[in-house]
Amino acid sequence: MTDRWRVLLVAALLVAVAACGGTTDGEPEDSQAVATDQAVATDTPAESLPGDSVEPSPTESGFVAPDDGHGRPMTIKLTLTNTLTESDGVYTATGPARFCGNAVYNMTGNLRAFNFEFPADGQYDINDVSFGAGDLVDGTTTGLFTIGVNVITGAGGQPPATVIHPDQVGSGDSGSATRTESEGTTSLVVHAVNSAGETLDLQGTCGPRPN
Repeated sequence: MTDRWRVLLVAALLVAVAACGGTTDGEPEDSQAVATDQAVATDTPAESLPGDSVEPSPTESGFVAPDDGHGRPMTIKLTLTNTLTESDGVYTATGPARFCGNAVYNMTGNLRAFNFEFPADGQYDINDVSFGAGDLVDGTTTGLFTIGVNVITGAGGQPPATVIHPDQVGSGDSGSATRTESEGTTSLVVHAVNSAGETLDLQGTCGPRPN
């Protein structure tokens, strides 16, 4: 066989192999890629794939979010003295709490916050109380809080709110707030004075929700 025929024969064989889609080792390239992908999928546990893991919710893990105390029966005695808005007097009210617990946990994640707000609905001589402290748990006292109150005077007037915020640096306001818990009842005692000399004293309780 001449060299020319040998070259033609080899070329013909190469063309035949290429037409069959084969590789030199007899396995199609596509099947190699599929086998590699299957090996990766098989060797990787399903629970470790990105995005597949599901963290247990706080409730599922045994954690219960703090109660905001909405709707608990609240009783308040409020004394205002030396006010600039002619709000001086002693005021009382009993009604449903807007908050008596931790109302900011879902926004801040702070487990030690405490909110005491009144009322959830209705109108009373104490028309509004908004108290908040970032750190006030059972049996503790803090000097860092904000409190604002609105009242309806004996003459039917509704003067502007009295607001005192000892938690703001440089405000010149001061005070103390104490929280206690006993047999399902929450008690709050507040004494606060602002830079203008207005004085606020509040005693409040929240009982358990009605059955």
